[in-house]
Amino acid sequence: MTKKSPNETNGETFLLQEYEQIMSAYNNSHNRRYEMLKLYITLVTLPTVFLTFITNIPTTDVFFVTETSKSIFLLVIMASIGFIIFNSLISIRITQVLYAKAINSIRRYYAIKNQAAINNALILPKSPDEPRYYVRGSHFFDCLLIGFVNSILMVFISNHVGNITMELAFVIFLVFLTLHWVYYRLRLYPKDIEWCKKHNPINKTKNHPNNIHD
Repeated sequence: MTKKSPNETNGETFLLQEYEQIMSAYNNSHNRRYEMLKLYITLVTLPTVFLTFITNIPTTDVFFVTETSKSIFLLVIMASIGFIIFNSLISIRITQVLYAKAINSIRRYYAIKNQAAINNALILPKSPDEPRYYVRGSHFFDCLLIGFVNSILMVFISNHVGNITMELAFVIFLVFLTLHWVYYRLRLYPKDIEWCKKHNPINKTKNHPNNIHD
């Protein structure tokens, strides 16, 4: 059995401590994601609190405070909060993936070093190329849910500004839902390409996001 040098021992101790800290941070990021979702669901399912506040504002023509403007104000506030949470969830996703890549990198170190002993027991990924930032998984559908609600709110806002037909309402809904998806993709997909070019230039053709399907 080969005796480990002090530097090697200290390095592995550092990696194990780093692994534990990153795992803790990764779990905390999941908790933040769930808290953000619960906050959003609470705000969406309890609109009566906002309605009570809005309806108590006196209606006057001086400041253009009408029943319609109060409704539009409420809907704009809810849609704005929705987009803020939508954007925050994307930022959390970026952090989570970076943590996961760091964890897989440490797992790869031990898998290579002790291949015969533990490699077959490691079921989870051992490559820092995984996971990808842009994946149509649970996080994607969480964000899509917010985009769905936001798109409905935008339809209501448009209808308050001027009466619209059902066909136009459907078009507005699809446009805003598509914009949420495009924004989500633009925030995450370039991260995959950047990672591929920076960390895996040799196998970038094989591992390029365009060549990997969800």
